[in-house]
Amino acid sequence: MSRSDWCRPNRRLSERNSWRALGTDRARRGSANFRSCPNASKGMRASYWPRPGPESEGPGTPKPTGKERKLARITAINHIAFAVKDLPAALDNAINMLGGEMMMEFESLEDRYQGACVRFGVSIMSFISSNDPDSFISKYVERHGNGIQHIGLEIDDIEEYVTELEAKGVKLDKSEMEDDDYQEALVGPKTGNGVVLQLTGWKAGPFDATHEGCERLCQKYSQNPKLNLLSGNQLPKE
Repeated sequence: MSRSDWCRPNRRLSERNSWRALGTDRARRGSANFRSCPNASKGMRASYWPRPGPESEGPGTPKPTGKERKLARITAINHIAFAVKDLPAALDNAINMLGGEMMMEFESLEDRYQGACVRFGVSIMSFISSNDPDSFISKYVERHGNGIQHIGLEIDDIEEYVTELEAKGVKLDKSEMEDDDYQEALVGPKTGNGVVLQLTGWKAGPFDATHEGCERLCQKYSQNPKLNLLSGNQLPKE
């Protein structure tokens, strides 16, 4: 459609957008989104009222926000992990006081800490602790006391998301990205507003608060030589 077509009186371009002839006097009084039409008849102008839709590419098209473009790839908060000084006491409080359900217990041989996952409805809390004063968990607790050490996030396309974060200058620990089945990356506390963000993109499905989800996590700990499964899946089958 040529620009001259825009200026024909009452010419409608689409379901969302319309042009119409506008007298010069009215134009002088002002109208929203006024535009001159270069090929209009003498003494006539055109005024444009956008009716944007999500697929519109013309004037008035809303630009996608950062949330629509980027944060949509974070699909869920998977779990919240607490670093604690006394693991048995933390688990007793979570299960016997708060009513959580034990899921499984584990340890990291490389990072020298022990932990457990507890289910609260559809949500998961994990608790990690270390007896080694040189471990990063012990240092965290010494510096901050008991508190949230990291938040696990589910990502629908973790490779693309990591690439975009790096393009923005975000530094990540990608040591677990080489694992084809259990890809993970860590975002530091500077970007994570004080906590580490654990990005997860598991091809076998998420580690969630179900028997099947816990089974996936147990499988990961069983297969990884850096990890050790202390007690297996304790959730009942639904």
